Amino acid sequence: MQSRFWMAALLGFVLIAASACSSSSDNARVTDLEEELQAEQELREEAERKAAEEAEKREAEEEARKLAEAEAEEERRKAEQAEEEAERKAEEAERQAEQQIQEQAQTLEANQRAQGLLDAFEGLSETTALTSFTAPPEAAVSVATRNRLTFGPSPGRTSSTRSGFRYVKVTDTFGRTRTTVIYTDRELNRRLLDHYGAHLEGTRQINVADAGITVTNLVATNSVASLTNNGNVPRRSPSTAYVSPPNLTSLPGSVHGQPGTFRCTGTGCLITLAPTYTDHDSNADTTDELTTLAMSSTGTLVFEPGAATIPLCGDNAACAFDDTEYMVFGYWIEDPESAVATYAVSPFAQVFEGAGLATFPTSGQARYTGAAVGVYVESAPFGSTDIDKRQGEFEASVSLTADFGGTVGGWISGFRTNPRAGSAAPRTSNWRVTLADVPTAATVTGSATIDGLGGSGNWAAQFVQARADAASAEPPAIVGVFDTSGPSLHIVGAFGAEQ
Repeated sequence: MQSRFWMAALLGFVLIAASACSSSSDNARVTDLEEELQAEQELREEAERKAAEEAEKREAEEEARKLAEAEAEEERRKAEQAEEEAERKAEEAERQAEQQIQEQAQTLEANQRAQGLLDAFEGLSETTALTSFTAPPEAAVSVATRNRLTFGPSPGRTSSTRSGFRYVKVTDTFGRTRTTVIYTDRELNRRLLDHYGAHLEGTRQINVADAGITVTNLVATNSVASLTNNGNVPRRSPSTAYVSPPNLTSLPGSVHGQPGTFRCTGTGCLITLAPTYTDHDSNADTTDELTTLAMSSTGTLVFEPGAATIPLCGDNAACAFDDTEYMVFGYWIEDPESAVATYAVSPFAQVFEGAGLATFPTSGQARYTGAAVGVYVESAPFGSTDIDKRQGEFEASVSLTADFGGTVGGWISGFRTNPRAGSAAPRTSNWRVTLADVPTAATVTGSATIDGLGGSGNWAAQFVQARADAASAEPPAIVGVFDTSGPSLHIVGAFGAEQ
């Protein structure tokens, strides 16, 4: 467009010049110039047309290139997906092959050992009494020094935590391999509030009198209770008789070394401090030394501790307390060296209770949850040509509901299995054992069956009764054993559950 403008301007100039010329030669010259300008104009227009065509061609080529690249990228992506799918199928085929190999790896010896364990199952007592099952190994759970639990039958074994319980698995070999699995809820530490079950319900206060806390001789270092800085009572007898501060309603102190506050509750309640001083050297020139300090109140005296805990160390002289209400449960297996020799197996469960227990309740409800452990032997389903028997250990979850004055029952589910003695994994572990309802009592017995398999079995349990000074008479825990079998599965184990 710009070139046309200049051509027009030049042509106009030429015409002006031509009009100014009078000779014919000048007119001819003008004509030649016009023709030259016309030719040049045509050449410029042709060049612009070709340039536009070239640009369009380049744009078309660029679009074609981009389209080709997109198609190539799509082909590459599809190829990668196909490769990943092929790898996934290959891995799945390999996994299935490995699983098949594992299932086919069941040896004759593994079958014989599983059969031996099954025979040992059949030898267990068919009665449902809890005492019919073997008790825990001697000194199954004891308290060692440095505030640690140790587990028998091998001394010195410490525990880990599993399913909310302390747990240990001990294996000893003396001509035959004996495996013992022990679970317990025995505590090594307890909140001070929980230790004194007489604490006021719904508060963080311990009733000093009801808890039997001694509130005299607070100066002594081995006393149950003490006041911070002796309640600021002078360590030496003052020149005049000591008078307890008026309007005293609280004092910082400690119980069993755990800090807190002694507080006087009730309308007009006041605390009185009564020190006693003793002249140790019979020298009238020196003041007497504070030896005892009694604290009394005109109302209810309580102690408000923090969240601190006290150690429960059993016979350890460094501690003043022990957990006297706890349970122990588990099982043991003896594997002989020969696959065809006699096996031995038994679950166990035991309650340990101290003195001063609450009366077993006759009303109310409570739900208990915890862990079940033991061993199983799985046979081939009915009608199957598979002759393999598979054995192993398990851990599962247990849940029971007790209606005091009514019935108690529940179930065991969520089995997690661990094959043993060369056995393959079980064909399925989606098992559920029903512990049939029975009348609630301190010790109960009832039937146990495997859902979907029928068969027969039994369970037996004992409640861990509450202390007499506990806030509730409902038992805090229950522990027991069970033995149940169906056409293709036999399970033996023990369980423990807490509120």
